[in-house]
Formats: sequence, structure tokens, C-alpha cells
Amino acid sequence: MHELAHLHFADADASYEDARYAVFGVPYDGTTSFRPGTRFGPRAIREVSFNFESYDPATKIDFSEVPITDLGDLAVSRLPEDLVGQVADVAGDIVRDNKVPVILGGEHTATVGAVRAVRPDVYIVCDAHLDLRDELDGTPYSHGCVTRRVLEAVEDVVVIGARSGDREQFEIAAERTHLYTADTVRERGIGAVLREVREHVAGRRIYLSIDADAI
Repeated sequence: MHELAHLHFADADASYEDARYAVFGVPYDGTTSFRPGTRFGPRAIREVSFNFESYDPATKIDFSEVPITDLGDLAVSRLPEDLVGQVADVAGDIVRDNKVPVILGGEHTATVGAVRAVRPDVYIVCDAHLDLRDELDGTPYSHGCVTRRVLEAVEDVVVIGARSGDREQFEIAAERTHLYTADTVRERGIGAVLREVREHVAGRRIYLSIDADAI
């Protein structure tokens, strides 16, 4: 595998060979435009993962029984375009080994590389921002350009929870994505929105991306 620091997510005790899901962290915030610190996200997520019960009553799944391995953190490049390539390489290896990559960020830029590796039928993102800029701060691989780059690889994109973006981004979203704004979710209820999305993606391979600000 690639150069990864050894850290551990709760109950991710399976060997790589036996695992169905492979977790790795991407401690990167190189294009952050408001407040840096998302590079500490993978470690923080792992730390709090030990404070939750492993059983989920909604799905009736006990995650301690799911074969998961934690590969640690990627030794990230400082350049966003290189970072995208690094993530694509690691996620691609995981997919070729018939496993599901689970990525802990870090800023959203890592998603571009992962989507290129996974090549899903549908990309679903929960995000308060549309991230549909073509370029931000001199790079097309900024955190504010993620969904725009994803649209170059995936035709079917679902955006849930967006509340922020300029006029051009909302026009692109209306034309090229299935958009559920924050107001739509509030008015219709998250349950109704998720039922509709599940019907839309039924039977197809999806990539799910969750940006914390959507919560």
C-alpha cells in the first residue's frame, strides 16, 4: 500500500485481506479559505468514534461485526492537484481489491480523487455549499470546486442541504444536479427527501460524501 501513518478507528479490527471496508484519513486543508484546521479531522473522528455504541438500532447493524480495517492517514502533498492524485491512487487500489473505501477528511478536495477512482453511477453529497465554482484562489482543485470537478466524471449528482453559492452555481445546480436546498429539506422534511433519493438511486452504485456543515 501507500505511505500511511498508523491510526485506528473504533472496531476497525479486521485485517486488510478480510475487510469489506477500508478506512483511511486525508489530513489536508491546503485550500481552506475561512479557517484552517480540517487537517485534524481524521484524528478527531477516530478519537470520538470510541465514544459511540457499535449497534445502530435504525439499521439493526452492529458495526463491531462488520469487517472494517483502518489503513491510517495518507502522507499528503501540499499541492491540491497532487493530493487528488494521491487519494485516487489509494482509493483505486482499495476498489481493485474489491473493497469499499471510506475516507476521513480533511477538506472536501480529497473527494475528487476518490470519485475518480470509484467511478460511481450516482454521486450524493450533503453539503451546505454548492462547491460548483470552476476555480477558486487560482486552482480548479479548491474545496469550493469539488462538485464542479465531480460533474466532469459523474453525470448523476444529488445535492442535499445546500444553502450557499453564487448565482452561477445555483444555475448550474438547477440544470445539472438533483438539488435539495436546505430550505427544501426544512419544508419537506429530511425523511421525505431521503425516501425520494433512495428511490432515485435504487440498484445503482453510489458515492456518498458528507460535509460537516450540512449537519
